[in-house]
Amino acid sequence: MESDRIPDRSLRKLYKATAARCRGATAVLGRGDGHLLQAIRGLGLQVEELNLLAGAVSQPASPGLEASSAPVDLGGLSPKEEAFNTIVISELLEKVSPKEAKRLLGESWRLLKPGGRLLVTVPNKEAPHPSSERCYHPRHLKRLLKGLGKAKLATDQPFRWVTMYVNKERSSRRRLNRTRLERFKVTARLCRGKVIELGCGEGHLTKMIRDRQLEVTGVDINREKILQARAAYPDIPFLQEDIRQVKLPKEGFDTVVIAEVLEHVPEKVGAEMLAKAWSLLKPGGRLIVSVPNEDCVPHPNHVRQFDRRGLHRLLEPLGRTKLVADQPFKWLMMYVEKR
Repeated sequence: MESDRIPDRSLRKLYKATAARCRGATAVLGRGDGHLLQAIRGLGLQVEELNLLAGAVSQPASPGLEASSAPVDLGGLSPKEEAFNTIVISELLEKVSPKEAKRLLGESWRLLKPGGRLLVTVPNKEAPHPSSERCYHPRHLKRLLKGLGKAKLATDQPFRWVTMYVNKERSSRRRLNRTRLERFKVTARLCRGKVIELGCGEGHLTKMIRDRQLEVTGVDINREKILQARAAYPDIPFLQEDIRQVKLPKEGFDTVVIAEVLEHVPEKVGAEMLAKAWSLLKPGGRLIVSVPNEDCVPHPNHVRQFDRRGLHRLLEPLGRTKLVADQPFKWLMMYVEKR
């Protein structure tokens, strides 16, 4: 039987510090010798071991026993289900490729409940680790976690490792004010058929479109926002791509939405985005564009500002523009249908 005492003193300190930051239902990826599980369980927490490398999750361990090695298909967990309050990734990322490390972080984030915590431990590059395939400097780990949120360093664990944690917001929807929600409702009602939102941000509008039983895809170049969107709405496909270069079938969508994007880019880039959007639109399809209304809320940090005439001039070469008047005056919204 495996001894309850960990022979390596620094590992004992690491596991104690890690367990102290866990809360609620906890899952552990990586360290498979059982000691970390025991340290967490010793605090009275429910804990199980995950194996996302193989695309499976291990059965929950009974108190005092090792976690079962029998895999359970992750399909057994609903994609919508945020199952854990804490997920610990311990001494695993240094053994996989950077691409696989990002995938593991994304999958872990998806399984984390709002208000939960992701804990990550890797070997410290500033300390000797002759047996490790890859070590991380603290700033490298912080950069890797940045897309999920603000990473905090755990300083009460041995220098031999770097441990950082990120807390998942309880609800990203709280950032939506009333007028934006109203605009999203109007935008979603104008959509039809197969929809793509270019510049989707955290995916709130994309989700409203999906709620109308429409097939929808979100695209944004910002990695952090795409990770947040995938975590909040895992049943919607989100692509991290430059709008101008996204590889999707021409004339593949019935509706293309560009909401609050054009004011952030120079005129030339905006023209390229509109050209790309138009190429994705089927004949008979609809391009919907919204921007902040210069007559209502001029914004000094925007690259461009639009009034009603300016947005009309921008879209007029594509076809006959139609002003959407039943949405908040804070924004301008127009659409053009492709003949």
